[in-house]
Amino acid sequence: GLPLALTLADLQVGAGEGDAARRTLGVFGLLPQWREADRPLVFSAAHLLARAADTPAALKLLRRLLDDRTLPPAFRIAALRDAVEFARATRDFTSLSRWQSELNALTAPPKP
Repeated sequence: GLPLALTLADLQVGAGEGDAARRTLGVFGLLPQWREADRPLVFSAAHLLARAADTPAALKLLRRLLDDRTLPPAFRIAALRDAVEFARATRDFTSLSRWQSELNALTAPPKP
C-alpha cells in the first residue's frame, strides 16, 4: 500500500534514484480520493517528490490536499507552508499568492 510505496521511494531517493522514486510515488496521484488517514502519507510523498527533484508533482499533491476544506488547521498550515515554498520554486505565482494569503490569515495573531 501507500506506506510501502513511501518507504521504497525514501530508499530510492537516498540511493540517488530519483526517477525510480518518482515512478514509485506516482501511485499517490493515481488514487481518485484519499482517506483521512492517508493525508500524512500524501504530505510525506510530496516531500519525497521534491527531494527527487520533481517539485511540480509535489505541488500537485499538495494542491489536492489543500482542496480538502476539512483539513485540520494545524495540518493545513503545515501543508500551506510547503505549498507556498513549492509554488515559489515552480514560479506558480497565482497559487503562491492565494496560499500565502490563506497562510497569513491562519497564522495571524488574534485580534484583541
